[in-house]
Amino acid sequence: MACSSASTTTDAAVPSDRGPSADADAADASDAAPPVDGATLCEEEPPTRESLSPTALYLTPGARAALTLRIGRDRCAPIALPSSSAAAGVATVGGASVTVAAGASTATVDVTAVAPGTSVVTVGAATVTVTVLDPALPSCAPTTPSSRGMLRAGQTVRGASGGPLELVTVGLPMAATEVSPLEVELACAADQVPEGFSAIGPAVRFNPGTTKLMREIPFTLPVNAARVPPGFEMQVQLAYTAPGFRAPRIVPVADVHLTNDGRAVTFEAPRLGTWQPVIRTGLGTRRTRQRFTFHSILGASMGSAGAGMIGMRNLDLFDFIAPLGGPVDWNYLGHYIQNWHMGGFCTAAQRAADPAGCAMGSSVDRTPPSGDLYERRQHFEEWFFPDGWEGQGGTFDRMSYIQIFRDLTRMFGNAVTPPGMTGVLPRGVPDTELTRSDSARCATPVTLTNYYDREYNPDGSLPVVTFCDGTHAPGRSGRWDGARGNFPMEVSLAVDVNRNGRRDAGEPVLRRFFEAFQDTGTDGRASADEPGFNAMTNPDPAQDDYDRQFNPSGTEGNFSREEGEAFDDRGIDGVACPTGETCPYDVGEGNGRWDQNPGWERFSQVNPRNLAARTATAAQLARVGIWTDGGVHDLFNFATVSNHFVGALAQRGLPVHYYNNFASLGADRLPESPFPHDLVDYAHMPSHVMLRYGNPDATMTELVNGDGGHVGTIPQITSRLYTSLFWMAARWPGGDRRAARYSTEFDNAGRCSNGYFCTFDFRSDRSGRNGPVSVYLPPGYHDPENANVRYPVVYFLHGYGQQPSDLVATGLIVGNFMALSSIPSWRRPQKFIMVFPDGRCRPQDNCLRGTFYTDSPVGSAQMETYFLDLYQYIDRSYRVRMPEEVEVVD
Repeated sequence: MACSSASTTTDAAVPSDRGPSADADAADASDAAPPVDGATLCEEEPPTRESLSPTALYLTPGARAALTLRIGRDRCAPIALPSSSAAAGVATVGGASVTVAAGASTATVDVTAVAPGTSVVTVGAATVTVTVLDPALPSCAPTTPSSRGMLRAGQTVRGASGGPLELVTVGLPMAATEVSPLEVELACAADQVPEGFSAIGPAVRFNPGTTKLMREIPFTLPVNAARVPPGFEMQVQLAYTAPGFRAPRIVPVADVHLTNDGRAVTFEAPRLGTWQPVIRTGLGTRRTRQRFTFHSILGASMGSAGAGMIGMRNLDLFDFIAPLGGPVDWNYLGHYIQNWHMGGFCTAAQRAADPAGCAMGSSVDRTPPSGDLYERRQHFEEWFFPDGWEGQGGTFDRMSYIQIFRDLTRMFGNAVTPPGMTGVLPRGVPDTELTRSDSARCATPVTLTNYYDREYNPDGSLPVVTFCDGTHAPGRSGRWDGARGNFPMEVSLAVDVNRNGRRDAGEPVLRRFFEAFQDTGTDGRASADEPGFNAMTNPDPAQDDYDRQFNPSGTEGNFSREEGEAFDDRGIDGVACPTGETCPYDVGEGNGRWDQNPGWERFSQVNPRNLAARTATAAQLARVGIWTDGGVHDLFNFATVSNHFVGALAQRGLPVHYYNNFASLGADRLPESPFPHDLVDYAHMPSHVMLRYGNPDATMTELVNGDGGHVGTIPQITSRLYTSLFWMAARWPGGDRRAARYSTEFDNAGRCSNGYFCTFDFRSDRSGRNGPVSVYLPPGYHDPENANVRYPVVYFLHGYGQQPSDLVATGLIVGNFMALSSIPSWRRPQKFIMVFPDGRCRPQDNCLRGTFYTDSPVGSAQMETYFLDLYQYIDRSYRVRMPEEVEVVD
């Protein structure tokens, strides 16, 4: 399910903050916005409020590093602040004072390590602890006696005190009561450093190594933090092996942080096994020339689908792609829709054995068990919507769900059943149904006979019918109330078990996406059939089992058919056509090819995960940064979907890091609420980020308030927006961070020729489409002194049911941060243009409410083409920064 709003409400995910977050470095950072005209940009000198970054420094003797002194305002005049080291025998500073120049708010503090120990460096009122460590790695010989303990909820197993395992821990959160007590062994292991990486600590084995949990748990490993280049603490990675994963590989994990003393690293992951902390060899020293286009694309929910598809299909046009909380892996999402949204019915065999029980309705007990983090079980007759909970972006009742299914079908083609000539309606359903009113279609359904289906109608003896839905039980927006319904579910058919011409409780809905195949991997063998299989010591001899985190290149169980995987060439209905019959509703039987519905094929072609895993070149992926997110309680499982998407990046050897909530962003310890988004060192963060927001163990009060929901709580909404935008702004080289006069002037008629906000109609000649677009120009854009200044541009794609003008306030709020003189330049994002393209269904688009920003193969809406024409128009019409090559250090 890909959406951002229901049919009756829209995704109100625009933050309402009036100023930057407050923090110890800027006590008055919540000053009101400056006046529109005539703001004084250099005021009376305020208190300096010094701080140092990073907040901890780890060095080896003789090494030098730079701290950044930061003050609370840009200076009108230079100021010198005293600097010192409490233990000069451990570390020294470059001079007795540090000067912040006029117009600046930062300065460099040189630190030189002398001998092992700790010292406190002080500049003005700011302090940082400098830890100097011997360059040797912590030792942990495989002959070291192991430690054992029982892992229970709320407890931690620790290595033996005084030995190499002393700092090793694995814990289980107090709320993890679903995990049975488990005896765990901690043991030193042989190094397992992949090529291109260097160890910063020893390998440690956590047995039993085949243990996989349905939650992430905390680990601690010994390290020498001085082996990590200063400023790159957030790029520590973890190498992993286990019985099912013999070859050492880099595995993305969550919340990697060095401890304050520099002797250990903490992280979270869902598997035991052997872990070793590493960094990329040469980290922080590699100098390369990188091309920047100074364009990025961001989208939320339905807009996330557009950002992912358009961005990944046009990698040379963008520097950053940020799909937030949306459908960025159609392979997994299609698997989910097929098994849960359309599941829960009795098969024909089950119905024969228990007709009365099957007639009671679909059931979650007839769906597969959850197999991944945050995955939610549901079934066709009760789709999940948490009535009364905030943070969902709308009321997604049954009508809303069906509307989304219908729009997906009209924009991609029918993926659920073989379609007829329209590409939308199932085969056998007259094309004229699309011209009849909803009420007429619901009053007189279409009945088809001799319609075979392997699961539900294998002998073709039961009729199938078109049907309507869209009504729900009181107070349960996702639960079907048993009524005939008033909204056609036009993408599929129901088996009319009782032959009354309508769909009743428990009567199954067809879900034939493709010809059945055996998802055994390219070797054509399930793991249990591979030579050498042993469930405990060798559970995957071929090493081809798909795991989106630990083995993302695996082809066994990856929801996608690969060459070498056997398939039933009986057509999409899965039944051999009886002799003498024509079976007109089937496709592909006996043709020697694996067949799939055209809609499913289209989803696969534009799937962002597939594009990252298979289509994009290594050079394209190396140049682009990706930021994605998802709520851990998102009703559409988008945190799970995004986890699968970033697995493709890891599959291609790119550094991927998971972050659980916002406080984990950056090496400095920051509060979760209020989260100071403008204090994060985004420039040193990894280039590929997956942020999961929300508490997996949230209380009912937290859930009702929207924690981890589709859009999240108000603080989560604002933090999602700010972090993704500030990350982009920090990673573009150069840029204008000067305080500026702030204006809210609209100029729709002039398309922002004089104002800073405008909405106007744009016509794409190639697509023939006309639709609105909104533009925001950054503060100072029209000032004469900036006539030659060019700016990066961010495209922000709106959610389902929204339109461009709904997001214009985003520019106003972000522009405030760009302009404020009451905060220092190091906290301001560089100025950029924001463009809000149209994704709403317009009368000519042949869809209902949302286009998903794709070129429809069955309708008139050509939205990717429309977007690309808009991209060129914006470049021609505004002062967009031109592409250039810049030397970067990583």
